[in-house]
Amino acid sequence: MQTPATQAGGMGQLAIGLQSVRGLSPSVSDSMATMALMVVAAGGTVFIADSDPLLAENTRLRQVFGEKPFRSSLAYGQPTTLRGLHVVSTETTDWAENLAGLGACGAHLIVGAVSTHPREGHPLLPVLQFAPSSEAGLARNESIDGSLTGVWEQDRETLGARIAQVASRTYVPAATAQGLTHFQLTRGLLGIST
Repeated sequence: MQTPATQAGGMGQLAIGLQSVRGLSPSVSDSMATMALMVVAAGGTVFIADSDPLLAENTRLRQVFGEKPFRSSLAYGQPTTLRGLHVVSTETTDWAENLAGLGACGAHLIVGAVSTHPREGHPLLPVLQFAPSSEAGLARNESIDGSLTGVWEQDRETLGARIAQVASRTYVPAATAQGLTHFQLTRGLLGIST
């Protein structure tokens, strides 16, 4: 098997999926939102599910859309080469199902903010998980890739360093390294399990 070629680049060359869970502090949510807006400002792409709490709660990312209801720019799993901030239509709030949908849209990696416990990674896509530093036990968990303070100057360094390490293939996300991965597609609004 041949090793893929590498090239130098910055955040503007990346497509990042963004995921979060409910219950994050406003300051940690703002750090995640600010990171997303910085990637877009650098010319990169950010995908976020329309069901993500960062869009539901009053965060910096939600403020981009103002008071008006926003519309999804992509369907679940719809690939695109258009750069910018994309809200992906999902029928689910399931972490694993949204990982699959954001990855299918074209995300190179996922940056997630978790609370109370780590979530699963994805077998085909690097998933970084960051916990609030206020949850000391979780922030020290070996399945977490770093902690966020909610102070942007500190979080920018933490997020940027881990994203650069994954993009340059010098770091394997903790959940992947431990084999804690899961893959699941959404069944849609009318799908059933038998």
